[in-house]
Amino acid sequence: EKAKGLILSYFEGLVPKGLEFLRKHGTEPVKTEDSQLVASLCRLYEALFNVDAATANSCAAKDAQTENPLKPRDLKAMDPAEFEKLLLPCFCFAFTWTLGGTGETRTRKQFEREVENWFPTVSMPRNGGCYDGFVNFYEGPKWKNWTDLVPPFVFNEGVSYFQLLVPNPDTVRFSYVIDRMLSRQCSVFLTGNSGVGKSVNIANLLEKMRELASVVPVYMTFSAQTKAYQTQLQIEGKLEKKRKTLLGAPVNKTIVILIDDVNMPLIEEYGAQPPIELLRQFQDQRGFYDRKKHDWKDIENTTLLLCAAPPGGGRNVMTARFSRHSHVLCMPPTSEEAMNTIFGSIITGFLAKFKQEITGLANASVGGTIELYTKCGDELLPTPTRPHYTFNLRDVSKVFQGLLMVKPMHVPNAEAFTRLWFHELSRVFCDRLICDEDKAWFFKAASELLKARFRILEVDPEIWNKVMWCDFLRPIDSRVYEEAKDPVKVMKQLEDANDEYNLTHTAQMHLVFFSDCIGHISRLARIMRQPRGNALLVGVGGSGRSSCARLCACMSETAEFEIALTKGYGLDAFREDEKKFMVSAGSGSGKSSMFLFNDTQIINETFLEDVNNILNAGEVPNLFPSDEMDRVVNDTRPRAKDLGLSEAKDAVWALFVDQVRENLHIVLTMSPVGSALRIRMRMFPALVNCCTIDWFLPWPDEALLGVSARQLHEMQGVSDEVKDAVSKACCSIHQQVLTTAGVFEARLRRKVYVTPKSYLDLISLYLEMIQEKRDEKDLALRRLQTGVDKIDDANN
Repeated sequence: EKAKGLILSYFEGLVPKGLEFLRKHGTEPVKTEDSQLVASLCRLYEALFNVDAATANSCAAKDAQTENPLKPRDLKAMDPAEFEKLLLPCFCFAFTWTLGGTGETRTRKQFEREVENWFPTVSMPRNGGCYDGFVNFYEGPKWKNWTDLVPPFVFNEGVSYFQLLVPNPDTVRFSYVIDRMLSRQCSVFLTGNSGVGKSVNIANLLEKMRELASVVPVYMTFSAQTKAYQTQLQIEGKLEKKRKTLLGAPVNKTIVILIDDVNMPLIEEYGAQPPIELLRQFQDQRGFYDRKKHDWKDIENTTLLLCAAPPGGGRNVMTARFSRHSHVLCMPPTSEEAMNTIFGSIITGFLAKFKQEITGLANASVGGTIELYTKCGDELLPTPTRPHYTFNLRDVSKVFQGLLMVKPMHVPNAEAFTRLWFHELSRVFCDRLICDEDKAWFFKAASELLKARFRILEVDPEIWNKVMWCDFLRPIDSRVYEEAKDPVKVMKQLEDANDEYNLTHTAQMHLVFFSDCIGHISRLARIMRQPRGNALLVGVGGSGRSSCARLCACMSETAEFEIALTKGYGLDAFREDEKKFMVSAGSGSGKSSMFLFNDTQIINETFLEDVNNILNAGEVPNLFPSDEMDRVVNDTRPRAKDLGLSEAKDAVWALFVDQVRENLHIVLTMSPVGSALRIRMRMFPALVNCCTIDWFLPWPDEALLGVSARQLHEMQGVSDEVKDAVSKACCSIHQQVLTTAGVFEARLRRKVYVTPKSYLDLISLYLEMIQEKRDEKDLALRRLQTGVDKIDDANN
């Protein structure tokens, strides 16, 4: 009774103050209701005392990673006086992570100061505030720092880059709160800017909970085109049928459905988002209707875990009737200190086998990358013409993924490592820039970092912009990622590859390898070397995007897949094509496969919805019927056995999906003309988040002259001087038209696109016309000759 009275006094005395402060001074990325926050506070407060939880301090904590995970303390056996001492610190913790958990960074700092005034008797962790600690029931009411729960990180060379997760206080604190809520089957909605690590941290926690807490995680991703019926089928497919009208988790387990990008579905004409309304019905009634028989189906032991960036840029505001069921948490942007910890741990572990002078550059590479990432985020801002100028933690991660591709023997000294670092930085941050001015800004920023952090005295753009690392200089079975110092050797390799391509393909390809073209090919080869390497190639028609991709696939012996649009080609035919390349990449041992997809082939936006799902999760919901799914599982089972994994159907299917993600390289070729690209980037976030973007700039004079010389080389009966003159004339005309188009746009605000395709058409039209005129001349000559011959015959 005394404890009840104390708890009631805490609620009555402190909750109104907290709500008033939040509404007056706070900013919430996802709006909440007062009643929702109070309900969340009650749930979290109750969850902290949950003795039935699997572990004492969450499944992601250090004390849960041992052979015997620490169990929650038995509170019933605790002395009442000692128990009462825990009530206020635990209330303070729950108060902080509900009323103070929904605000962005500035709101958090203000709220932290107020909490210290409202809870003067609670002893916070040393040198920290209310967000920096937790209550350890085994050690009394005094708060402990989150660092006590951070597991140690050990770099393992054999593990995939995507499985390297460096624990830090940020990951542990959010895992703790989410773990406590899920232990009581309470829904959580985690929000925060794109790329702060929401999905990764939650997925890591759920995998730990699968081992320790009998949780079965189910992963789903929404996009703008997601439909309610499709969502329902996907959820029902993952649940076990208990009775005719009862679905749920397997025996003695609970299912947690993680829905990423939950606020993406489009709002229909009446203002609702149908998939969200379906989930709301599930949250309200714990079930939904059978779509065919119209019977009600109950669902038990299933919890929703939601994840999304704040509304804006294609993301919509969700109805409060849905979000009120969830405990809203806002994840702040990753601090510089946390980024240094994460990437510093990875690169230091990786460079341990390198020479001492290279190992010493670990901190410089981490600090320099983070500094440039911050500068890009501050100065290169997205606009309607460059909607992909959104930089997040994934980009920093891609730089280090690139650095981890080398072997010690191919980086002989510190200068080579510095060039590698600059190359990877350029591939991630510079290749997406759409004009020479932005590229010049990038080079200036990067050269300052080279001077300040790597002590490079002279940074000559002519030399540094030609730095190239690639893996196609050796035969396919002994390929390594190394620096290409000899441009002649690179050119020879590419010409040989082009010849080989022409021998093995009916559609011939005659490429001119000018410096820009070689650059694009090396970038694509780098992407195809990486697991989960997907590319978005943006350029106007005829700029060589598809040709570069086909050549790279041929060089790396990657299976090529494309769709062929025929009359009546629709979603069903596209799904059949999808099965082919997914089975190629994921079935059995899985082989490297490339799916080349052009924006002119998107006759139905659902095509992109499927591609978005594959980029995000490696699978398309309900793509394979049960008989085909069994066939895939049977083909993949030997691989699971070789890897020492479970041979159960679900585990083998998870391996198939994982192999699809690792081995399938999706190459999207899109045009920046019009608003289609901008709209698609907004509606399908994976196009930017999961792809490395390479922007094709207009062809330089070198390329134009090279192409025209190659095309005009075949002309018969014309001297080399005339051919050169015509070649230069073609180039000059093209550049003059480009200049005039710029003037036209400046004066009339109307854009005229002059593409490389127009240039190729100009040359082919010229060749056609000259052949036509030749034929006319030959005909006239033959007629004249015939006439002369006849006159001669008559005279004789």
